Amino acid sequence: MEKWLIIIFFIVLSLLLAATGVAYRKKSSTLFGFIAADRSFSFFTGASSSYSSVICGYACLVLMYFAYFGGTDGAQTAIFYGAALTIGMFLSWRFIGRRLRVYSELSSNTVTLPSFLESRFKDKTSTIKIVSSSAIGLFSCVYCSFMFTACAQLFSAAVRCSYSVALLICTVAVMIYLVFGGFFASVFTDVLQGFIFLIVIFFLPVYLFDNLDAGSRLLFENEFLQTLNLFKNGENFGINAFNSVFMMFGCFGLPMLFSRFVAMKDKKQIKRAKRFSPFPVAVCVILVVVIGLFLRQFPVMESKNAAVILCGAITDPFMKALTVSALLAAIMSASDSMLILMASVVGNDIYPLFRKKAGDEEKVTVARAATVVLTFCVCLISLESEVDIFSRLIQGFSGFASAFAPVLFFSLYSRRITLRAAVASIITGTLSTVILWFVPFPVTWIMPFCVCMILSTIVLWLVTLFDRKRPEKDILNEFSRVNEIMKLR
Repeated sequence: MEKWLIIIFFIVLSLLLAATGVAYRKKSSTLFGFIAADRSFSFFTGASSSYSSVICGYACLVLMYFAYFGGTDGAQTAIFYGAALTIGMFLSWRFIGRRLRVYSELSSNTVTLPSFLESRFKDKTSTIKIVSSSAIGLFSCVYCSFMFTACAQLFSAAVRCSYSVALLICTVAVMIYLVFGGFFASVFTDVLQGFIFLIVIFFLPVYLFDNLDAGSRLLFENEFLQTLNLFKNGENFGINAFNSVFMMFGCFGLPMLFSRFVAMKDKKQIKRAKRFSPFPVAVCVILVVVIGLFLRQFPVMESKNAAVILCGAITDPFMKALTVSALLAAIMSASDSMLILMASVVGNDIYPLFRKKAGDEEKVTVARAATVVLTFCVCLISLESEVDIFSRLIQGFSGFASAFAPVLFFSLYSRRITLRAAVASIITGTLSTVILWFVPFPVTWIMPFCVCMILSTIVLWLVTLFDRKRPEKDILNEFSRVNEIMKLR
């Protein structure tokens, strides 16, 4: 009964997502529609989809992991990181969103990060486009593959099928609506998936509390009260605060947010999105931490996937089916954003380097084909089921944050940044992240993105200061024009 309920719920979810993709097929017939939704999003669509694509999967796989495995200290770490993501999202909309929306339209109407950087620095050699596209491809594959792994682990444990079968099912479910609907489908399914997840986790604490005995309830209340005392452990507070500051500013470099910013209808919508964006993120973070603390009172399961542990703690068949569907939706919303991001880069940035006369329709076809190929490539990478999803997701975030946060922020706010400095910064952030995958930083309490972002920023400014080739007049004029537009309401 339980198994078939989960399968039915998943089929309904998949059909709903596929229908969304088909519904937006016509709107995605042009390249501009496929990768930027014709710059038509309202504040609600932009803010809600950014919450879903960035926060939902991360919350149930990382923040819940901290709260469950780390106890009181882990829950406090989850609160700090959750607060960092909440503030980081707000600051991204505030300091990156509006200026980027104006700059990207003024600068050759660019809609992908590599093409924006190329246009911003007037790079006639396409060096920065190739370097940034490579970094996006690398870290998107890493991030997306472990999202696929998490989906397959959860579905396999829930319906008791083999991992490879579960992986194939989840892969096909994501691929179908992306191929048809492109960025339109990705964003609107993200909105749907994000709020399904939010509604379900809103009721989960009540369900879990009802299923605890009196002793377990007292233990939970004790841990919860200790968690709220963030200043009790001074050392833990300092470590969390240090890492959280870098995580907060690391949000500036997330390409998933970039694609939402440039797809907004106008800068007024971004101003409204800035006000709305922290609320679903904050609610999600609080609920996920509470659920993680609840799970500590249930029998221990042999899994490092917090989503699998959560489903193992639920005994009611209907509630379990609903929770599995919500968790799958949350994780899929993160993976589909990565896939459409990579496909957009292939169709808009990489393919034209080899075929400069490619028409709009041809680029859309290439982007759709890239979606299929990349999805199955990520599926193949994800065939290894015994991986530490938590560590890999941190590494993926570290790559985006260190490669793009410094260069994107300073290229928007400083006219002094040079092309060589931007390229050097992206390469430094990428290489330092990859090196720390294999050679851990000796100071274990420092998260890898802190080290990599510091190195990337230092290189950016050192090269800028010593680079004799100063920005061209066209770059300076364009920068001044952006400043003038930003002063207008």
